Amino acid sequence: MAITSRLSYVHLVRTLFCFLAFLWICGEVDGMERRISIEYNPNCTIAACENKTDGDNIVYVKAMGQDILHYMWSSIGAPTLLLATTPNNTKLHVDWQQLLNPQKDGNAIQFIPNNVNYSMAVVFSRLIEYDDVHDKADLRKATIKRSISFEDFEWQDVNITINETTHSAVLNTTLYQPDLQGNGTVSIQFTAHNQSGRSEMLPHLLYTSNTTQLDFTIDNIEPTYNCSRFAIELLIVSGKKHSKLNITKTVAKSIDDEYTPGMFRVDELHMPPQSTSKYKSYAQWKPVCYSDSARDFDNAIEANSYNLNKSNLYIPNSIFLSLYDKSNVDMSAFNVSFGKPKDGFYVKTNYTSWTLNIGYGTPPEDQLSLLVIIVISAGLGLPVLIILAGGSIVCLRNRREKYKELTLVVN
Repeated sequence: MAITSRLSYVHLVRTLFCFLAFLWICGEVDGMERRISIEYNPNCTIAACENKTDGDNIVYVKAMGQDILHYMWSSIGAPTLLLATTPNNTKLHVDWQQLLNPQKDGNAIQFIPNNVNYSMAVVFSRLIEYDDVHDKADLRKATIKRSISFEDFEWQDVNITINETTHSAVLNTTLYQPDLQGNGTVSIQFTAHNQSGRSEMLPHLLYTSNTTQLDFTIDNIEPTYNCSRFAIELLIVSGKKHSKLNITKTVAKSIDDEYTPGMFRVDELHMPPQSTSKYKSYAQWKPVCYSDSARDFDNAIEANSYNLNKSNLYIPNSIFLSLYDKSNVDMSAFNVSFGKPKDGFYVKTNYTSWTLNIGYGTPPEDQLSLLVIIVISAGLGLPVLIILAGGSIVCLRNRREKYKELTLVVN
């Protein structure tokens, strides 16, 4: 009887493990894969595109699958990621003369035929430096601060940074910036993914074939204040306004910190479907940044995000104004500040790097890894197996003792 119970429990544990492994596979694997091509300043024949010192950069990424994801990474005006999804028969058309005109009219960027399923944009609008004299690492409590529009930065030629293997490119500021001290740089690396996976670099964010990863870095900028910390303002633009839904900010919690030690949450923005469409997008990040280019647990510090702001928005010059009529879009801004109390402020390392994912569809969710599933299964199974084995041994001993007693009585 004991042996039968033990075998039944072993079968139960095996079934539980197989079920958990199935859930892990379902959570981690996304079968869709895209073919990616990258083009610099697409179809630009005007003289301005030949001038490599003006910083008029657009990297056009075309990710083809069941539909087309069009990404435009731009330093024209404020750095911007523009995303649009269309059927496979759609082509991008850029009127470069109109695009480079400061008075944009919303028609310089078109998708022909005009059948965009969904579109959105993320704009790096302002870099904020504040004097954290009380060491609170809270932008809301800062009384002395200054804001620098990303529109005023000068950018290097991005064409030399394009990597067609990793589907990435980097926007780097030039060494001399009138509004920044010293010879440091601000950079934004864009990476398009063609399949699902997890970033090899901390904080190891999940991505899908519908995701672009943005890595924002401040390197060797000379602080203005004795207790300087930095923050950024991002402007989120969601295509056409939805009659009932708005951009929302949420927090997703996890029980597993295997990939980012000590971090049990993921912050998210959800951009709603446009009009009656089912399509939507998201922004996703972990509240952590890094004070060294060699990211590890020891140089991880907090990245604090704040509530969405929907009024009195600062709207810099950006390529999104060449696609949208800004009176008919849903826009929100939010800030992310870098640092935690008693970390020595920015001046301690003169380096800060933070990662953000922008995706089309539904954000991926952290799943328990196969290793954690094995540990849990072993943790649940081994104690009971030990108890069953111990019970079986006790039962066998008792039966043996009773057998001896019966033998003595018979003799």
